[in-house]
Amino acid sequence: MCAGVHEHWSEDVHNNGVVVGVLDGTGHMFSSGVKQIGDNAVGAGKTIGNAAVSVWHSVTSLF
Repeated sequence: MCAGVHEHWSEDVHNNGVVVGVLDGTGHMFSSGVKQIGDNAVGAGKTIGNAAVSVWHSVTSLF
C-alpha cells in the first residue's frame, strides 16, 4: 500500500504550517517507502535462500 495513505497530513500541517507540514509529511512518506522496499528485499532474499537450501538438500539426498 502507498505510504502516503498512512501519513497524517492534517496533523503535520496543523503542527508545522502548510509548507513545512507538507514537506515533513513528504519526508515521512519517502522514508517509509524506502523502509518498505528494504523489508521486501530482505524477505525476498530469505525466500531465495530457503529455496536454494531446499534444492541443495534434494540434490544431495540422491547420493
